[in-house]
Amino acid sequence: MDILGIGNAILDIFSFSEEEHALSLGLHPNSSAHVEPQRIDELLLMIKNPIVVSGGSASNALKAASA
Repeated sequence: MDILGIGNAILDIFSFSEEEHALSLGLHPNSSAHVEPQRIDELLLMIKNPIVVSGGSASNALKAASA
């Protein structure tokens, strides 16, 4: 059986951080945030070892279906 997924590919960025550091960036620990594209560049320069993966409901559903 073939599966076709149609949707927007979204970029997810994860980072392990101390609470104070996250708050200083205007982020809230243990939560997600939608940020403007220009803010992403700023954040990537300020966080250590970001984990960047594709996301979005279509790509996540296809990944789950492939297991």
